[in-house]
Amino acid sequence: MTRKEIGERIRTARARLKLTQAEVAARLGIPRSAVSLIESGKRDVTALELYRLSKLLGVSMESLLGVEAREGEERFMLRAGELRAEEAAALREFEEWCRMYRRIEEWAGEVRDEIRPVDYPVTTQAQAAALAEEERKRLELGATPGRALLEVLEERLGVKVRLKVLPDSVSGASLRSAELGSAVLINSRHSAGRQVFTLAHEYFHLLAQGSMPGSEGWSGSICASPLVARPMRVERLADVFAGNLLLPKEQFIEQLQRLRRSDGSISKFDLVGVARHFGVSVQAVFVGLARLRLVSWDLARRAYEDPELQDEILKVGGELVLQPRRLRRLGFKAYQAGRMTKARLAELLELGPGELEEYSRALGGRKSRGFKIGGLPG
Repeated sequence: MTRKEIGERIRTARARLKLTQAEVAARLGIPRSAVSLIESGKRDVTALELYRLSKLLGVSMESLLGVEAREGEERFMLRAGELRAEEAAALREFEEWCRMYRRIEEWAGEVRDEIRPVDYPVTTQAQAAALAEEERKRLELGATPGRALLEVLEERLGVKVRLKVLPDSVSGASLRSAELGSAVLINSRHSAGRQVFTLAHEYFHLLAQGSMPGSEGWSGSICASPLVARPMRVERLADVFAGNLLLPKEQFIEQLQRLRRSDGSISKFDLVGVARHFGVSVQAVFVGLARLRLVSWDLARRAYEDPELQDEILKVGGELVLQPRRLRRLGFKAYQAGRMTKARLAELLELGPGELEEYSRALGGRKSRGFKIGGLPG
């Protein structure tokens, strides 16, 4: 692979993320002119620069160098053990769905990936918590981030979000590549509150991609709740990030203080209302209590598993329901531009004829494009 070919790969990856040479130079700590020379093939890229470029651009160093993956190597790098056949099949289907989504983005003229991975290793729980607070403020998610997170990730950052029936062992997966952008897969079998937590959990992996072993390139994750099992280190960090993002410490404590009884205790049944307020699962609230050391992990587990509380959760319901909308919006935009048929649109968006007609009417129907016919009187 020549310097010119490597430089062209770097330039292409940078252009896909809509980064300027100056922005890349600032992240690498080198002059803008050095980036220009690298991309034009007039300067070698050092090993450290290549490593930092791979993190910044969301592609592997091997890809930038044009080195093919070893035969038989998995494209999904699992963070929690080996993939079973049904799990691998689900992730392969997710990859194909992302390719379809990217085509629709191109047809609609809205290819966007605004994720900016962190350029430092996230290796401690304190760093994960700090990153969550930084992202909550940067994205202006407010006091109840769980209620705004999906729309912000989809429409502001361009993240592809798919809800799909998956094996029970899989909570979610995430990927980020220069070719397809950023995407998150969520198990639609799980409760609505757990889906929100998975979305935040996988957002951490998109941000931290490349900053620790096992988080580069394509990633599949099997996320076990801290109340149920002890996950791998990177998964624990993702859980810490998600918990702090969805339950901001100050706002969480404020809600708890409002529920305190005269003896200082809080009814576990009142925590169902706290979960609804923040748009998360009741389980996430108990995890938050344990993380703040307001209760022990053992007490949190036993209280959450109490049959009476579980009956109350089922009776009250009212959890926030995730409804990804961007793909439908872009699909209809591409359809109105004449880039696909109605039947193809219904197939890609997994809509029945009735659903498609109803959604089309809600958007005002297909706009007719004019065309010229010669020889008609003015």
